[in-house]
Amino acid sequence: MSTLPSSRRERTAPLVGANDERVDRRRILPVGLAAIAITVVANVLVRAVGQAIFEIDDAFDPLATVFPTVMASVVYMLLAVGVFAVLVRYVARPLRFFRLVAVVALVLSYLPLLAQWSAEGASAGAITTLGAMHLVGFAAAVGLLTTRTRAAA
Repeated sequence: MSTLPSSRRERTAPLVGANDERVDRRRILPVGLAAIAITVVANVLVRAVGQAIFEIDDAFDPLATVFPTVMASVVYMLLAVGVFAVLVRYVARPLRFFRLVAVVALVLSYLPLLAQWSAEGASAGAITTLGAMHLVGFAAAVGLLTTRTRAAA
């Protein structure tokens, strides 16, 4: 009896990565969509709490309406899911590498916040709220993508 795969489908199994970092590629899309949805909802809540606690000036464009919060959350989470999918495809240890990339991206994402200090309506509360939103996106991306996409043992 032959031990060779009988079809192309068997040869291209969706499980990739080192043994302790096997990722089921079929789960990237649903988990990625969940991460996007969770990030949007959580960041809208963070914005609302920030507005209530810090009385953020409406002149501060990034938090003036809910639209920039939703759009930035969706766009940057799509980017995170895309990076994760590429790493899963091409890197031997995708989970570890994605965590590293995510930490670097988080640190770099705080640099533009420094420029926001000169924006109209900026305040410590507004900048803190934006920083909290960055943490929410990081936590959702890393927390969900590196755990919920793992292949069953």
